[in-house]
Amino acid sequence: MKEKTGMSIECAITMKEAVGLKWSQLRIQRTFLKEFGLILPNEARKRRRGKQLITKYVNVESKEFNVDGEVKPKRYATTRDTQNYLLNLLNTYQPNNPLTWHSGTIPEDEIWVKVAADNGKGSFNVCMALGKLNKANSKTNTHLIGIAYVKDTHESLKIFMTDVNIKITQLQITQWNGKRIEVFLLGS
Repeated sequence: MKEKTGMSIECAITMKEAVGLKWSQLRIQRTFLKEFGLILPNEARKRRRGKQLITKYVNVESKEFNVDGEVKPKRYATTRDTQNYLLNLLNTYQPNNPLTWHSGTIPEDEIWVKVAADNGKGSFNVCMALGKLNKANSKTNTHLIGIAYVKDTHESLKIFMTDVNIKITQLQITQWNGKRIEVFLLGS
């Protein structure tokens, strides 16, 4: 008889996201893994845990956006505390030593953080990426810090940047292990 090994909810959600599976595909994967003694938590538990994490780390509010010439309330989600989110990321990366200074391109006393606004798949997004990683622009190293399902118009950008400016100001006065944070704004 095979020994059963339980997998944490966070691990299952991470696996789903890393592989890019839909929930239905994850169900098939879970059935396959169960044959080999690996048991993933059920979908309802994963969704409940996801909601708990969102409630703790994400602020969702309604903001007025111009949608096709008409002002409408739309949900707008941002990280509650981007500064602590970044510090937690850095503390997570440190033991595994993936941080790099890119052969002296990045000064030893600085942590470079890119904040970028972009649109795609019907949403306007603001993301943050740590420039100290070998693959800083990869999907797994880019972190969403703001999203609304609106077009990327000048008015939408103004609404986002009002909030993002506060987050950037907080990041710029932050230090981690004696290194100051340098923020670079990008757009596409």
